[in-house]
Amino acid sequence: MLDPSQLLVIVATIVVVLCIALIIFQRRLIPHAPQTIDKNTIFTSEVDNVGKTRSSREMLDHLNKTVKEYLRETYSFAPHDDYAEMIDSLYRKRKNELVHFCQKMLKALYSGDEIRRPQVEALTNEFLSILNKAHEKEIQKDQKQNEIKIQPTPQQSQQQPPQSPQSTPQPAQTQPIQKKEEVKEEAEHKAIGSMDVLERIEKKLTSKINTDSGHHLI
Repeated sequence: MLDPSQLLVIVATIVVVLCIALIIFQRRLIPHAPQTIDKNTIFTSEVDNVGKTRSSREMLDHLNKTVKEYLRETYSFAPHDDYAEMIDSLYRKRKNELVHFCQKMLKALYSGDEIRRPQVEALTNEFLSILNKAHEKEIQKDQKQNEIKIQPTPQQSQQQPPQSPQSTPQPAQTQPIQKKEEVKEEAEHKAIGSMDVLERIEKKLTSKINTDSGHHLI
Protein backbone atom coordinates (compact mmCIF):
# COMPACT_ATOMS: atom_id res chain seq x y z
CA MET A 1 0.00 0.00 0.00
CA LEU A 2 1.20 3.49 -0.87
CA ASP A 3 1.47 6.13 1.73
CA PRO A 4 -1.00 9.04 1.19
CA SER A 5 1.89 11.49 0.92
CA GLN A 6 3.57 9.36 -1.76
CA LEU A 7 0.29 9.08 -3.66
CA LEU A 8 -0.11 12.86 -3.53
CA VAL A 9 3.41 13.34 -4.91
CA ILE A 10 2.69 10.94 -7.79
CA VAL A 11 -0.57 12.72 -8.66
CA ALA A 12 1.12 16.13 -8.53
CA THR A 13 3.93 14.89 -10.80
CA ILE A 14 1.43 13.58 -13.35
CA VAL A 15 -0.46 16.88 -13.34
CA VAL A 16 2.77 18.86 -13.90
CA VAL A 17 3.80 16.61 -16.78
CA LEU A 18 0.38 16.98 -18.41
CA CYS A 19 0.49 20.76 -18.07
CA ILE A 20 3.93 20.92 -19.69
CA ALA A 21 2.78 18.66 -22.53
CA LEU A 22 -0.30 20.85 -23.06
CA ILE A 23 1.81 24.02 -23.23
CA ILE A 24 4.19 22.46 -25.76
CA PHE A 25 1.25 21.25 -27.85
CA GLN A 26 -0.36 24.70 -27.87
CA ARG A 27 2.89 26.37 -28.92
CA ARG A 28 3.27 23.98 -31.84
CA LEU A 29 -0.37 24.28 -32.83
CA ILE A 30 -0.64 28.09 -32.81
CA PRO A 31 1.49 29.61 -35.62
CA HIS A 32 3.86 32.36 -34.66
CA ALA A 33 3.36 35.77 -36.23
CA PRO A 34 5.90 36.55 -38.97
CA GLN A 35 8.74 38.84 -38.14
CA THR A 36 7.62 41.38 -40.74
CA ILE A 37 4.29 41.88 -38.99
CA ASP A 38 6.04 42.53 -35.68
CA LYS A 39 8.36 44.92 -37.48
CA ASN A 40 5.44 46.84 -38.97
CA THR A 41 3.83 47.06 -35.54
CA ILE A 42 7.04 48.44 -34.05
CA PHE A 43 7.48 51.09 -36.72
CA THR A 44 3.82 52.05 -36.48
CA SER A 45 4.24 52.74 -32.76
CA GLU A 46 7.40 54.73 -33.54
CA VAL A 47 5.50 56.86 -36.04
CA ASP A 48 2.74 57.45 -33.48
CA ASN A 49 5.39 58.95 -31.19
CA VAL A 50 6.28 61.56 -33.82
CA GLY A 51 3.37 63.75 -32.78
CA LYS A 52 4.55 63.78 -29.17
CA THR A 53 7.61 65.89 -30.00
CA ARG A 54 7.51 69.66 -29.41
CA SER A 55 8.64 71.38 -32.59
CA SER A 56 7.96 70.59 -36.23
CA ARG A 57 11.70 70.11 -36.83
CA GLU A 58 11.94 67.51 -34.08
CA MET A 59 8.91 65.77 -35.56
CA LEU A 60 10.59 65.66 -38.96
CA ASP A 61 13.87 64.35 -37.52
CA HIS A 62 12.04 61.62 -35.63
CA LEU A 63 10.07 60.65 -38.72
CA ASN A 64 13.24 60.68 -40.84
CA LYS A 65 14.99 58.32 -38.43
CA THR A 66 12.03 55.91 -38.35
CA VAL A 67 11.64 55.89 -42.15
CA LYS A 68 15.33 55.12 -42.77
CA GLU A 69 15.32 52.32 -40.19
CA TYR A 70 12.27 50.81 -41.87
CA LEU A 71 13.81 50.96 -45.34
CA ARG A 72 17.06 49.40 -44.10
CA GLU A 73 15.21 46.60 -42.33
CA THR A 74 12.85 45.90 -45.22
CA TYR A 75 15.07 46.38 -48.29
CA SER A 76 18.54 45.75 -46.78
CA PHE A 77 19.94 49.21 -47.39
CA ALA A 78 23.31 50.03 -45.92
CA PRO A 79 23.44 52.43 -42.92
CA HIS A 80 25.28 55.05 -44.97
CA ASP A 81 22.79 55.01 -47.91
CA ASP A 82 21.01 58.32 -48.33
CA TYR A 83 17.61 59.06 -49.82
CA ALA A 84 18.98 59.53 -53.33
CA GLU A 85 20.47 56.02 -53.37
CA MET A 86 17.34 54.54 -51.80
CA ILE A 87 15.12 56.26 -54.35
CA ASP A 88 17.18 54.87 -57.22
CA SER A 89 17.00 51.32 -55.83
CA LEU A 90 13.28 51.54 -55.03
CA TYR A 91 12.58 52.86 -58.53
CA ARG A 92 14.26 49.79 -60.06
CA LYS A 93 12.14 47.59 -57.79
CA ARG A 94 9.01 49.47 -58.96
CA LYS A 95 8.09 50.64 -55.47
CA ASN A 96 6.50 53.80 -56.82
CA GLU A 97 4.65 54.76 -53.65
CA LEU A 98 7.84 54.64 -51.59
CA VAL A 99 9.72 56.52 -54.31
CA HIS A 100 7.27 59.44 -54.17
CA PHE A 101 7.32 59.44 -50.38
CA CYS A 102 11.13 59.46 -50.20
CA GLN A 103 11.22 62.34 -52.67
CA LYS A 104 8.90 64.32 -50.38
CA MET A 105 11.10 63.50 -47.37
CA LEU A 106 14.19 64.57 -49.30
CA LYS A 107 12.57 67.87 -50.21
CA ALA A 108 11.35 68.51 -46.65
CA LEU A 109 14.78 67.81 -45.17
CA TYR A 110 17.10 69.59 -47.59
CA SER A 111 15.08 72.19 -49.51
CA GLY A 112 15.81 74.90 -46.94
CA ASP A 113 12.15 75.87 -46.74
CA GLU A 114 10.52 76.34 -43.37
CA ILE A 115 8.82 73.14 -42.33
CA ARG A 116 5.47 73.44 -40.61
CA ARG A 117 3.69 70.99 -38.36
CA PRO A 118 0.81 70.23 -40.81
CA GLN A 119 3.39 69.25 -43.44
CA VAL A 120 5.08 66.81 -41.05
CA GLU A 121 1.73 65.41 -40.00
CA ALA A 122 0.83 64.82 -43.68
CA LEU A 123 4.13 62.98 -44.20
CA THR A 124 3.54 60.97 -41.04
CA ASN A 125 0.06 59.89 -42.16
CA GLU A 126 1.38 58.95 -45.59
CA PHE A 127 4.07 56.76 -44.05
CA LEU A 128 1.48 55.14 -41.77
CA SER A 129 -0.58 54.30 -44.86
CA ILE A 130 2.47 52.63 -46.42
CA LEU A 131 3.03 50.57 -43.27
CA ASN A 132 -0.62 49.48 -43.15
CA LYS A 133 -0.57 48.35 -46.79
CA ALA A 134 2.63 46.38 -46.20
CA HIS A 135 1.01 44.80 -43.15
CA GLU A 136 -2.07 43.73 -45.15
CA LYS A 137 0.09 42.23 -47.91
CA GLU A 138 1.98 40.14 -45.37
CA ILE A 139 -1.28 38.86 -43.90
CA GLN A 140 -2.59 37.89 -47.35
CA LYS A 141 0.70 36.18 -48.15
CA ASP A 142 0.52 34.13 -44.94
CA GLN A 143 -3.09 33.17 -45.66
CA LYS A 144 -2.17 31.92 -49.13
CA GLN A 145 0.71 29.88 -47.71
CA ASN A 146 -1.61 28.32 -45.14
CA GLU A 147 -4.14 27.47 -47.86
CA ILE A 148 -1.40 25.79 -49.89
CA LYS A 149 -0.37 23.71 -46.85
CA ILE A 150 -3.98 22.65 -46.22
CA GLN A 151 -4.60 21.53 -49.82
CA PRO A 152 -4.10 17.75 -50.31
CA THR A 153 -1.05 16.57 -52.19
CA PRO A 154 -1.46 14.77 -55.56
CA GLN A 155 -0.65 11.45 -53.86
CA GLN A 156 -3.41 11.97 -51.30
CA SER A 157 -5.92 12.89 -53.98
CA GLN A 158 -5.06 9.73 -55.90
CA GLN A 159 -5.60 7.54 -52.84
CA GLN A 160 -9.36 7.52 -53.06
CA PRO A 161 -11.54 4.57 -52.02
CA PRO A 162 -12.12 2.19 -54.92
CA GLN A 163 -15.50 2.52 -56.46
CA SER A 164 -17.78 -0.49 -56.51
CA PRO A 165 -17.82 -2.07 -59.95
CA GLN A 166 -21.03 -1.39 -61.75
CA SER A 167 -22.53 -4.03 -63.96
CA THR A 168 -22.37 -2.91 -67.52
CA PRO A 169 -25.65 -3.35 -69.35
CA GLN A 170 -25.55 -6.29 -71.71
CA PRO A 171 -26.88 -5.66 -75.18
CA ALA A 172 -30.25 -7.26 -75.83
CA GLN A 173 -30.04 -10.42 -77.87
CA THR A 174 -31.78 -9.93 -81.15
CA GLN A 175 -32.79 -12.61 -83.60
CA PRO A 176 -30.79 -12.63 -86.80
CA ILE A 177 -32.46 -10.66 -89.49
CA GLN A 178 -32.75 -12.55 -92.72
CA LYS A 179 -31.61 -10.82 -95.80
CA LYS A 180 -34.03 -9.96 -98.54
CA GLU A 181 -32.42 -12.46 -100.87
CA GLU A 182 -32.85 -15.29 -98.37
CA VAL A 183 -36.51 -14.40 -97.79
CA LYS A 184 -37.09 -14.28 -101.53
CA GLU A 185 -35.41 -17.66 -102.05
CA GLU A 186 -37.45 -19.22 -99.26
CA ALA A 187 -40.69 -17.88 -100.74
CA GLU A 188 -39.74 -19.20 -104.16
CA HIS A 189 -38.85 -22.56 -102.63
CA LYS A 190 -42.28 -22.80 -101.02
CA ALA A 191 -43.97 -21.79 -104.25
CA ILE A 192 -42.08 -24.48 -106.17
CA GLY A 193 -43.06 -27.05 -103.56
CA SER A 194 -46.70 -26.09 -103.94
CA MET A 195 -46.48 -26.41 -107.72
CA ASP A 196 -44.98 -29.90 -107.40
CA VAL A 197 -47.87 -31.01 -105.23
CA LEU A 198 -50.39 -29.64 -107.73
CA GLU A 199 -48.65 -31.38 -110.62
CA ARG A 200 -48.68 -34.72 -108.78
CA ILE A 201 -52.37 -34.33 -108.00
CA GLU A 202 -53.08 -33.44 -111.63
CA LYS A 203 -51.16 -36.46 -112.87
CA LYS A 204 -53.06 -38.78 -110.55
CA LEU A 205 -56.37 -37.37 -111.71
CA THR A 206 -55.35 -37.75 -115.38
CA SER A 207 -54.22 -41.34 -114.93
CA LYS A 208 -57.42 -42.19 -113.08
CA ILE A 209 -59.54 -40.68 -115.81
CA ASN A 210 -57.67 -42.65 -118.45
CA THR A 211 -58.12 -45.84 -116.50
CA ASP A 212 -61.83 -45.28 -116.09
CA SER A 213 -62.28 -44.53 -119.76
CA GLY A 214 -60.44 -47.72 -120.65
CA HIS A 215 -62.76 -49.79 -118.52
CA HIS A 216 -65.75 -48.29 -120.24
CA LEU A 217 -64.37 -49.15 -123.63
CA ILE A 218 -63.96 -52.76 -122.68
